[in-house]
Amino acid sequence: MIELLAPVGSKEAFYAAIHNHADAVYLGGKQFGARAYANNFSNDEIKTMISEAHLFDVKVYVTVNTIIYDDEIEELIEFLDFLYLNGCDAIIVQDLGVANIVRHRYPEFDLHASTQMNIHSIEQVKLLKDLGFKRVVLARELSIEEISDIKKAVDIEVEVFVHGALCVSCSGNCYFSSLVGKRSGNRGRCAQPCRLLYSQNNDSGYLLSPKDLNSLERVNLLIEAGIDSLKIEGRMKRPEYVAQIVQSYRGAINSYFDHTPFDFEKNQKELEKIFNRGFTKGFLFHEDNDNFINKEYSNHIGIEVGRVVFSNNDYVLIKLNDQVQKGDSLRIVGREIDAITINQMYVGKRLVEKAVSGTTIRLRAHKGNLDKGIVFLTTSNEQINNLQTSYLTKMRKIKLSGRVFLENEYLSLVVSDGKNFVQVKSPKPVEPAKNFPSNDRILDQINKTANTDFEFTNLKLDIDKPIFISVKEINELRRQALVKFAAVKSKWHYQRKIQSFVFEASPARKPTPRMKVKVRNQEQLQAVLNYPVTDIYVTDKDLLNYQSQFPEIKFAYVTGRIMKEEFSQDLLPTKIVSSTLRKFRGANTSIYLNIANIYAINLLERLQANSVGLSLEMSFNQIKNLVDEYQKSFISSPNLEMMVYGRYELMIMKYQLDRSRGDKLKDRKGFEFPIIVDNDGYLRILNSKKIHLYEYLREIYCLGISVILDFTIETYQEVIDVCDIYFYHIEKQLEDVTYGHFKEGVL
Repeated sequence: MIELLAPVGSKEAFYAAIHNHADAVYLGGKQFGARAYANNFSNDEIKTMISEAHLFDVKVYVTVNTIIYDDEIEELIEFLDFLYLNGCDAIIVQDLGVANIVRHRYPEFDLHASTQMNIHSIEQVKLLKDLGFKRVVLARELSIEEISDIKKAVDIEVEVFVHGALCVSCSGNCYFSSLVGKRSGNRGRCAQPCRLLYSQNNDSGYLLSPKDLNSLERVNLLIEAGIDSLKIEGRMKRPEYVAQIVQSYRGAINSYFDHTPFDFEKNQKELEKIFNRGFTKGFLFHEDNDNFINKEYSNHIGIEVGRVVFSNNDYVLIKLNDQVQKGDSLRIVGREIDAITINQMYVGKRLVEKAVSGTTIRLRAHKGNLDKGIVFLTTSNEQINNLQTSYLTKMRKIKLSGRVFLENEYLSLVVSDGKNFVQVKSPKPVEPAKNFPSNDRILDQINKTANTDFEFTNLKLDIDKPIFISVKEINELRRQALVKFAAVKSKWHYQRKIQSFVFEASPARKPTPRMKVKVRNQEQLQAVLNYPVTDIYVTDKDLLNYQSQFPEIKFAYVTGRIMKEEFSQDLLPTKIVSSTLRKFRGANTSIYLNIANIYAINLLERLQANSVGLSLEMSFNQIKNLVDEYQKSFISSPNLEMMVYGRYELMIMKYQLDRSRGDKLKDRKGFEFPIIVDNDGYLRILNSKKIHLYEYLREIYCLGISVILDFTIETYQEVIDVCDIYFYHIEKQLEDVTYGHFKEGVL
């Protein structure tokens, strides 16, 4: 049976998932989770939820899927210790350093690779399995066919997002929020600048805001592709949202396996009502480029329920094409936009609480200019009430069998679910019945489980003589049995042991820092060849041909950040700079691999990485601390590099903006973000400003770190100006520059 995995951002959402029959839930603690603005949970709350979930045979996965800095490692290990010893079923990780620690310290902890790790190829999945991962959450840009191929090629669990909000950027590859607002998506604090208004010459709107993914009608294809877990997005969503999505997908899954009918049309309407930005089948099912983005709206739009036939500043008349009722929320989009909650609704002069399709209703309005406006239902009061009932009344029950009997004159109760069982007995012997037998009441009292998570489906009384026992004692016997049973059933991982770990020292080395140059075209290459360069990174394979003309210079090819296939051996091992996880075989790693701590570097070195690019989200103090910690822990110096000049890539997207409208994107503040397309066809949005750290060059070199000048859209003369500064220390003024995160880091 395929797993249905639900998001949990609140205690109410937890119960919504459990009681609507999710198989597993994922949630975050107060730190280290990629949804820092959700109502994340304290350790005590997580411990309780793990126990409660296990009662219902529901697994709990905890997100530890941010990048981690070295000064957070001690706190991280304390949190991981807590999760491991308190029965967490798996952790979802992005940071390679976290994975490295987990595999050394927690031998029985299941590791799930977060979608933030940008995993999209068979080779990457094979590597993760070798590193000890049990499951991979695949990149949302993969098609169902590619996912099926991965599942067939690698014996590992595969998890796929099937419903909810989409990132327009490839996951783990977005720095938009980080660079424009210091709120890092890789640290769980994304401010979602993609949901804001942008313009591209004469085209404007929510140009980067995707519709919501909806795979309900294709659940059969997901199951047949061999996917192990269907993941619902939504830890920031209300509990009613969780209840509805789980309810609908559970119905579709059960329909497939039980060969029973399922009303897709009705459920699609319920999904639209609870939350939608418009729906898309996504790259998962080959959505057309034109149907991926909702340029008109960036938030919930609901369903259309009518049109305005008249309005003024006092009231509005609406001709309905669907029913509405008191308590519903509407949005009216005409020349003006109005939001109305229905408190008083009239049909003619009659006050009504419900109105059906074809009826004209009158509501109080806040503004005029709504004539011919479209009316959307954004909250259905009836739907919300029904969904709340589904989890507030504890509809999901744990089925038990029970047996009541006498043992040495004590009343005993045995409770079992077929796998676990407990026995309790009355605190004192029962008495013979005097005036009337109480046997008939015993089963009635023990069966009273309405306010618990349990119900007896088979309860037997094996007593062959009349006895007396008070109702209070029977109730206490039932209570003790259920409490004891819950404690036994919820304890899944009670024999786990933590291992101490010490990493071996690295080979002694003291790297010599160098200045490296990265170019995209022949014009830029010709410019940098005027300078004493020792290392040139190229993003165009044809530029590698210059290696024969300049044997004294080391050329290397920078791979794409989305790679479906391994490179052939003729480019390995010394000519690669990789932006994706792989067996490096002497290659370097780029700054876009999100490396920010010594344990991530250690893992990359074990994978034979030659040099490691540091995350662009690190401050100087964090970089210095990393170098110090590495030297103390591994008795050596790390071979590192970082970017000191150039435009950071804010996003990399499979979605294609119409470049005929221009090669720049402008935000509401007037900042312009250049657009380029890489050799693999992925679109990249560059920062409006260039990082420029020349004044800190000496301090960086003193740490033994090599530096990169990264040229993307610069002209020949602009490359000359930058190289004059960095190679010959000629004073020149550069415009539109920034320190990035070098001084202060990210939030």
